[in-house]
Amino acid sequence: MFEQKFKLKSRPFTSTPYAPNYFAAESIQNALAQCRLCIERSSGPVIVTGPPGTGKSLLLAMLAEQFISEYKVIALTCTRMVQRTDLLQNILFELQLPYRNFSEGELRLSLIDYLKTKNASRGGMLLLVDEAHSLAPDLLDELRLITNFVRNGRPQVSLVMAGSSALEDHLIETKSESFNQRIAARCYLSHLRQTETFEYILTHIDRAGGNGDELFTGEALKLIHQASQGCPRVINQICDCSLVLAAKAHSARITAEIVKLAWNDVQSIPGSLLSETNSTGDPYSNANVKYNGAQSADDNMLTVEFGQLDDDDSQTVELLNAHVSSETTNSYAESDQGKTDGNKDSAGVHDHADLPNFENLFDEQFDHEEKVNLTYFPIVSEQNLSSLMLTREQLAILDRVEA
Repeated sequence: MFEQKFKLKSRPFTSTPYAPNYFAAESIQNALAQCRLCIERSSGPVIVTGPPGTGKSLLLAMLAEQFISEYKVIALTCTRMVQRTDLLQNILFELQLPYRNFSEGELRLSLIDYLKTKNASRGGMLLLVDEAHSLAPDLLDELRLITNFVRNGRPQVSLVMAGSSALEDHLIETKSESFNQRIAARCYLSHLRQTETFEYILTHIDRAGGNGDELFTGEALKLIHQASQGCPRVINQICDCSLVLAAKAHSARITAEIVKLAWNDVQSIPGSLLSETNSTGDPYSNANVKYNGAQSADDNMLTVEFGQLDDDDSQTVELLNAHVSSETTNSYAESDQGKTDGNKDSAGVHDHADLPNFENLFDEQFDHEEKVNLTYFPIVSEQNLSSLMLTREQLAILDRVEA
């Protein structure tokens, strides 16, 4: 739609990793160079970690494109596997080998047989595993076994795994200690700096046949970096939405106002989230952040939301709120009675000893001075109560309320 309006040859900001759109930011370029070196030298497995949307999948796509002529490249993008047989079947499927109705040992022998024959490429097999943080320890151990296969003094499987920081935690586990020792390189991706964000946007527009300097105003570029915090995936979303809105509005340039509207559309937030900034210029401070389109009336009040509730959870919340409301009403009544009797010590004092101390739930997450708006705090199902670390007294109250 907007390609014709802005005379672009293609869509400059895509929602999926696409090797031709690679932008050589510092962190991903360093990681790519390190991965190439380890693959070429057969140094051992490489892991790539980073926040979501920083280009891990794109890096794997770049490696696959570069080594496709020298290696048999196997890219595993679906890592929701439970057993070792699942992993072996996925690899054999990518190799276009039979994988059905085989035992675990037979699947492994089939893979070894492939690596021994001349069917394998000169460099062997390059195994690229995305979302590797979701792999169970047993599957990480199976990958270690696969990388053990050597022919003529050269490992026949080169492995690159990409995932979140949780991947590092999995490798630290005792069961994966031997695998962790074999890691040849650890690469870390980060968000783009402001200057890199500007270059990223302008480069993508230029590749699509446009002129980025003429299309985006300076304020718009600054606002995109501010809203996205330099995350390439979010930058793509904001820029793509901005181009759509500008085309609809018949605007020749992407202005800061258009970027604000685009950001709100991306976040599904009514109103303008970026209309004001604090003294530091950061629109994400507590004074300006809105949760699900709503902002707390009290700057010191922190509204915590934990998503949707099912029917059972909703009933529990209603019961608990009724109990809390009843206890609070009684406390105020006792306080008022104390005032009437002239008892100064009892005035305004509310005995909540029987109520759950919800502030204890947030000791590790929030400052003690911050208050929690319990109106928006849903109690989750009994299955998840343990994850909230409720005390025995609090659990007893919940049991009493539900009874």
